Amino acid sequence: MSGGPSMPAFVTPAAWPAAPAAVGVGSALRCRRPPLSTPRVRRRAPPSVVRCRAGGNGTSESPPSAAGASASTNGVAAGNEAAATNGAAGTNGASSGNGAAAMKAAAATNGAATNGATTNGAVTNEVATNGVATNGAATNGAATNGAVTDAATTDNGAVRSSREAGSNGAATESIPPRREEEDVASLASPLAAPSLRETAERRAAAKRAAAAAHVSYEDATPLADAPGPLALPGVGNALDVAFTGLNDVMLGYARRYGPFVKFRILNDTLLLVTDPETLQHVLSTNARNYLGRWVPIGFERLLYAGTLRGLVFSQGKYWAVHRRAASGAFRSPALLQSFCDSVGHHASYLLDELWTRPGKLGAVVNVHADMRLLALDTVGAFAFGVEFGAMDAGGHEIETRLSRVLAGVLDLVKAPVPLWRVMRTPARAAIEEDMDKLRDIELSLIRARRARMSAEKTAAALAAVGEGGAHGDTPSAAAGRDASAAAAAGGGAAALPPPHTDLLGLLLAARDSDRTAAAFTDDDLRWDVHDVIFAGHETTASALGATLFLVAGDERVTAKILDELRTQLGDRDPVTPADVDRLEYLGHVLNEALRLYPPTALVGRVSAADDVVAGYAVPAGSSVLMSPYALGRLERLWPEPDAFRPERFGAPEAASRHPLTHIPFGAGPRVCLGARIAVLESKIILAMLLRRYVLVRTTDTLDAEYASTVSFPSGMDMRLRRRPGYVPARPAGAPVSVA
Repeated sequence: MSGGPSMPAFVTPAAWPAAPAAVGVGSALRCRRPPLSTPRVRRRAPPSVVRCRAGGNGTSESPPSAAGASASTNGVAAGNEAAATNGAAGTNGASSGNGAAAMKAAAATNGAATNGATTNGAVTNEVATNGVATNGAATNGAATNGAVTDAATTDNGAVRSSREAGSNGAATESIPPRREEEDVASLASPLAAPSLRETAERRAAAKRAAAAAHVSYEDATPLADAPGPLALPGVGNALDVAFTGLNDVMLGYARRYGPFVKFRILNDTLLLVTDPETLQHVLSTNARNYLGRWVPIGFERLLYAGTLRGLVFSQGKYWAVHRRAASGAFRSPALLQSFCDSVGHHASYLLDELWTRPGKLGAVVNVHADMRLLALDTVGAFAFGVEFGAMDAGGHEIETRLSRVLAGVLDLVKAPVPLWRVMRTPARAAIEEDMDKLRDIELSLIRARRARMSAEKTAAALAAVGEGGAHGDTPSAAAGRDASAAAAAGGGAAALPPPHTDLLGLLLAARDSDRTAAAFTDDDLRWDVHDVIFAGHETTASALGATLFLVAGDERVTAKILDELRTQLGDRDPVTPADVDRLEYLGHVLNEALRLYPPTALVGRVSAADDVVAGYAVPAGSSVLMSPYALGRLERLWPEPDAFRPERFGAPEAASRHPLTHIPFGAGPRVCLGARIAVLESKIILAMLLRRYVLVRTTDTLDAEYASTVSFPSGMDMRLRRRPGYVPARPAGAPVSVA
């Protein structure tokens, strides 16, 4: 590795050959079993032109090998238009000779244009960092297709008209959408949309470009001829995953068979895509065709009782309505600031009190376990507005039952004889019992939160007419008095969050005031908030743990982080979103850790209609998978992919790389809603911890395994030492447990 220390001996990924000989799949995957099969001989090469559908508004083409400077904005890999409105897009439309017409006149949005794309006066693809600029100023990866985003909305993408524009394109929830899933071809971006006239011109230009070269579904290469391992009858390629591990299998398939791979798990045919240009088609150009979320085998029946709900796996109109309601809450400035306050408070309690108790300093601590409890307490306050007290108790019933449910589901799915599909086995009964208990706990929290809101409204009304009683109640006063009473009972000194600054409170308020959300039942809200905890705390803890492990082995990176903290914040901790956004290099470090150890194993979409992807005819109902782990480890996408080098996310390297090369939070209309929240939390905790402590590894090997998310089975034990020169702050009071 150039310019940096040597990397630790990672257990994963395996050292796959870049161009192996024709050997069996079992041998290629280092399975501890005889080879199962040999690769097929392909009789047809894919055509030289890939058709890209533009959401019904036209099509455009480009060679499948084109990896050039597509006009992307903040991760909007949309070719001829930065906002990719209604799917009208091409690929690298400003280039010539690749089957795509240049569209220089079609892009003029508030400033200078590059390849048909503008960013509020800032040229993208040449000036911005990692495809990023906002109001002419680079913002350290803002809204880069689900990469670390320091100044980004995490909703479906760019605001679609000036009627909806808030600050620099932040959508307002008071404007009803034009249609059920408005302009879903856009990726996450803070940019305001072009005018209706400009949009119409771009659509027309896209249609003209599509007419120049067209490959129909009927003329595309049959999917049966796509490269991939030979599937065994009945099980497909499931044994590869069982014996080798999901992350190694996806990376191995991508290295052996290329950027488009067809394989099968049981009876499900899956398509793995690891080419950023092809991902651009799926996630941006023709995103309307891929709104469906791929659901792992068994999840629908075992976790959702046969009906997909919540924000993660729900589909169709249900998903669109709930996503729109929740996205307004996630963009709330009050919620973001309250969340930063809560993260700082909980982190201070762990770092300045729990870790300073006798016997801790100099001892070995399981950093990942402590980060998991910290993230659980933080997400509890964020989602429900209550304190879980997990750091004191060593856990919480919600997290314990969630972990047990997920482990049980994965065990059932991997069972060689899937009896759970036809009968209620004891393991399935245990999962259902835990899910029923979770439902009871979460519904009780919703009822308690609604009662609190009702009391706050009553107190505000009385205060308005001068009848506040002896206390002169206002909402904040009532909340403060409730917090004081809870603190006295629980022995801590922390206050509950202010009214309406937790996700549940905002969703309840939206249900009372928004026509779209008025039909939400308590059970609907329960699933939305449940998914935030299910998808949020473990992934954030994994990202924190991996980052701390990598930084602990690199003194050069640690020194640069500390220097940035002194330069940008002096002696104080980051306390606002603006503070976090100033920590640019820390963002690069986090991005690099997410590249090497992304929290999620697979992200998938399901095609609604027939399409042509990477030159192959992909029928409706096909599952298209993206592996953030494989994308981050491929030699054809990253030089020295196993090296820990955060500078690769700074200029000019990031600007020269396709924005969809790095998608730790997914991308497109279903990009993770909590990406902004996760980045705020991670950077605040990292800044506070690294300022206070030195972590010393007890091993240079990080053993990572992937099921639905990453885990570290051997733990993450590191020795805790106080950083020289740090003056401890006054310890924070323990958060009050009210749940």
